Amino acid sequence: MIYVNTEEMARIEKTARKRFKIKVEETLELSGKALSDFVYYKIKPKKVLILYGKWNIGAAGLVAARYLMGKGVKVSIVRASRRGKKLVRARLKTLRRMKVVEEKNVKKADVIIDALLGYGFKRMPWGKYSDLIDQANSLRSKGVKIVSLDVPSGINADTGESYGNFIRANYTLALALPKKAMEKSSRGFGVVYLVDIGIPKTVYDYLNIKYEDYFKNEGIVKLQ
Repeated sequence: MIYVNTEEMARIEKTARKRFKIKVEETLELSGKALSDFVYYKIKPKKVLILYGKWNIGAAGLVAARYLMGKGVKVSIVRASRRGKKLVRARLKTLRRMKVVEEKNVKKADVIIDALLGYGFKRMPWGKYSDLIDQANSLRSKGVKIVSLDVPSGINADTGESYGNFIRANYTLALALPKKAMEKSSRGFGVVYLVDIGIPKTVYDYLNIKYEDYFKNEGIVKLQ
């Protein structure tokens, strides 16, 4: 199993986008679709609450919301930032046309999806982000399942350490490749799965990053 640090992952994404012309929108769509399929078929919820931030990871969470709503699941969303980036705003616009329920705080659900912070954050969660993390963990203790996208919010993707409070996930869906923290620590991650987001082997070859084809048979695989 190959684990990458945040710097390597950033180079992989940049190379895929700049040299191989793989659009961010494409990888977001695959991430969100995989997340929705995992939650729907693995946990079979009737109600899902999605916590999202203003960056790309939040946009992927909103893609998952669209797919889950299309499957008939009751979906609510909670934003952590007043104004999201362009990719978040575009997906939020679609969900609002679909009449998604928007909450101000965490509410009881069968599943909470953590799409708050991506792999690059190495600081203490702040403001609404911190509040939502605490609220989600409180409901986890009452039986609500938490699924984190890529890395549980509040955990350093390189070291597995935290700078304050952090999401304590039941499941984590790592995107493209597992992060270094998953090799060093299991704290907060729960059961980890790996998700294909459409980055081809040629990208890794170009960067001289060793790569194994984990997705020969399916797009979501359990991390061994």
